[in-house]
Amino acid sequence: MNKKRQHHENTKDGFILGFIMIPKKFIPKAPEQIMAKCKWLSGSTFSNKKTGKSVLTMQEDQDLREYFAQYNLNPYTGEYLLPLETKNRTI
Repeated sequence: MNKKRQHHENTKDGFILGFIMIPKKFIPKAPEQIMAKCKWLSGSTFSNKKTGKSVLTMQEDQDLREYFAQYNLNPYTGEYLLPLETKNRTI
């Protein structure tokens, strides 16, 4: 599969699953921060990209991966990038 097609398959459903996994205390500022990082000018662009109604560019994909990495999250699956460690075990 070529790089562009693989990119589309990875991002076609938007980043809603990663977004809902952002810790609650950071959610209020998250849309504003994501919009600034991706250089989106409107809330409707944010919403359409988040839900997959608008296609993400490769640059937007990279920007989102960088943003979500600060929370140890894959933006498209909501899964942790690295296992979480607790006092007694790894999750």
